[in-house]
Amino acid sequence: MQLSEQGLAVGSQDTNISVHSESFKLLKKHTRPVLAVCWTPKYLCSSGMDHTIQLWSLPDLTAKGNIREHLGAVRFLRWANALVSGSDDQTVRIWNLDSEFKHTKPPKLPTSKKYEGGVKSLLGSLHFYVYQQNREEALNSILALLTCEEQTTQNKLFRMSRENAQLLVEEVQAENYRVELEFWVKGSQNQGEVSGEVINLDKDWSDLAPLLGYRQFQHECFKKAEEAFLKRKLHKAGVYWLGAGVPSKVVEMYLDKHMHLEALVLAALWNLDTQSIYLKWAEKLQKSSKHEQAAKCFIAVNNYKAALEALRQCSCESETIERIKCVLSNH
Repeated sequence: MQLSEQGLAVGSQDTNISVHSESFKLLKKHTRPVLAVCWTPKYLCSSGMDHTIQLWSLPDLTAKGNIREHLGAVRFLRWANALVSGSDDQTVRIWNLDSEFKHTKPPKLPTSKKYEGGVKSLLGSLHFYVYQQNREEALNSILALLTCEEQTTQNKLFRMSRENAQLLVEEVQAENYRVELEFWVKGSQNQGEVSGEVINLDKDWSDLAPLLGYRQFQHECFKKAEEAFLKRKLHKAGVYWLGAGVPSKVVEMYLDKHMHLEALVLAALWNLDTQSIYLKWAEKLQKSSKHEQAAKCFIAVNNYKAALEALRQCSCESETIERIKCVLSNH
């Protein structure tokens, strides 16, 4: 917020800037929360979590363009015969707006289309049970899911519970993202005392975290999550959101990126709804003509009628399919 002869400019978490002068104007260009505003002789300048500095021409406050040079959130703006900006990228920069300003393009932000299939899974070894089976393997696994009570990896995945989620995480601990998976489990076990858990993703901050009160810890987690998300580090952002006490936001993020495995296991660990995740997953699998795998998701929520319908869409007939249909019909 800054007051000058031109009026009162207020930046907001909703990405907008409201200007109160002789008339009211709402300025919309930022794509993340606005952190600073500053009046200059020719422009109103604003900056935010999207790493940009936006410039608005005076007196009509039309969008002039933006500066995209900082690599982190721009939290400080000040006019001193030049524009001074300070950022989380640990730099302070001075801009001569008459000579150095360029009409740069807005930053590219994460989109579902860009991320789909483009982010490495935390639970890579579990993909075999959904995405890498051939048709016969998939049908045999459905039959085992319906008739076998043994706690196989397959059955843990499609008979999800908090205990099964913990066992699945232990199975993949030897892979990458060990720290993130450890916090998934530790955080879910101590949800009321998350501030006491050190999130070991940032050494300097991890040393400080135990000294923070819960509200300050939560605020810092939110800030770090937003920054990690902007840098396309989804799993890191997820851990910080967990630290902030909003696991539902992490599940929503994974679903938005079509990472159903992560969403499912995380939801089970944190006692959130898993049925809706199975159903969304089944819908996605059916669109990809993976009807056998969609049937597993329907079985997981005890919707045997939908599982039977999914199998009827398979283009082949076999003895295994007939056995499965017979078992499903008896439920």
